[in-house]
Amino acid sequence: MITLNCNFYRQESGKHVKDAHYNQLMVELRREDPASFQNFLRIQSEMFDELLARVGPRITKHDTNYRKALDPGTKLAATLRHLASGDTYASM
Repeated sequence: MITLNCNFYRQESGKHVKDAHYNQLMVELRREDPASFQNFLRIQSEMFDELLARVGPRITKHDTNYRKALDPGTKLAATLRHLASGDTYASM
């Protein structure tokens, strides 16, 4: 079982969440330990998919010459994480 403590340290793999790519973290949590996914975002993966299907088209942006746009799943996960924890954007 993969557990996340208050510092969000992946105890099984020895990686800090802040050092991992957010997309990769979401895929790993969803696949390997759905309970940790739910604990991290405070939402079940099925509900996350439903919410992403509903708001995804509204939060999708286009790439520019200066940077690539974040995908809607990353935006939604960061927003849910912020709402679940109350942390500042910089600390996430």
